[in-house]
Amino acid sequence: MSSVPSSSAHAVGERGEFDLIARIAAHAGAMPVGVRVGIGDDAAVITCPAEHELVVTTDMLVEGRHFDRRFTTAADLGAKSLAVNLSDAAAMGAVPRHVFLGLGLPPACPCSWVDDFLAGFLAAAAAEGVVLLGGDTVAAGEIIVSVTLHGYATVGSAVRRRGARPGDDVYVSGTIGDSSLGLELLRGGFSPAGGFCDHVTAADREFLVRRHNRPTPRVRLGCGLAADRLVTAMIDLSDGLAGDAAHLTAGPPAVGVLIEESALPLSPAFCRTLVPADPRRRNFALRGGEDYELLFTAPPAAAAAVGEVSAAVGVPVRRVGRADDRPGVRLRRCSGEIIPLIGGFDHFAAAGSPSAAWEQHE
Repeated sequence: MSSVPSSSAHAVGERGEFDLIARIAAHAGAMPVGVRVGIGDDAAVITCPAEHELVVTTDMLVEGRHFDRRFTTAADLGAKSLAVNLSDAAAMGAVPRHVFLGLGLPPACPCSWVDDFLAGFLAAAAAEGVVLLGGDTVAAGEIIVSVTLHGYATVGSAVRRRGARPGDDVYVSGTIGDSSLGLELLRGGFSPAGGFCDHVTAADREFLVRRHNRPTPRVRLGCGLAADRLVTAMIDLSDGLAGDAAHLTAGPPAVGVLIEESALPLSPAFCRTLVPADPRRRNFALRGGEDYELLFTAPPAAAAAVGEVSAAVGVPVRRVGRADDRPGVRLRRCSGEIIPLIGGFDHFAAAGSPSAAWEQHE
């Protein structure tokens, strides 16, 4: 790996664009087999494996809308900016391989911040065998991060959002609601003075905040489910269970989804912070975004095989409902009452999530 320019004490505006590009290239290191041309040319040249299709996803994070530097370190932002793309690839059942990074930076942004961002970004990339092949840099009024990820799936194996059938079981990986609750804690919304809870332990706060700042994309789970052709539809949970479940109902074929409130997978930290009597508990669990878990459907006959993949990759999954032929998404409350379940995060609405300080994204 090349040495990183020794100008960390300066701002990017002082060092200039070429120094910034050299800094990124030095962090990225050597190109792997299969990449004929990487960083340093007008475009990358990649050899696509035989019998595979290219899966491409992209996301943009804008300071003040998607993140706040008061609450998110540069390394955390670097890791998360890649994780949201890895999660999209996981939802398609694609193996992630190459990434392109666009950075818009204020001229006063410290070079040390860039180094820390790249450390988090590239550590997350290395953990999944992903290599940085290029990108772009530009001066901007606030920090803007744009990430494009390439992955591969064998021909015909990529999983779509659409494809659920009446009678399919509906599953969720991991736990939900943690990220939006962690954000609320960062913003001070759950201080004792706020009246929402009497006490949040340091350990629970650390867990919930980390779930917001360092989400874990379920790449191995998504790839395992897709490889064994177990699922009929899959999506990652970026905008909350209520909103993302609605994407599964669009068809064809058109289906409905009935979610069981009693089956929602909630972490111990979530349950201790928001006790059952808290009126906001259901809202955070159903409409809080950015958990980056997987929501998927599979026929009942696949239940044992789904459990085997879950155990093999070490990611718990829980059946939370069933697809049927009634329109829309509905919730069976613990009381037995069935109600329509509407809404998740809306990027262009004034509000739409329980923690709408900034956008959450698909």
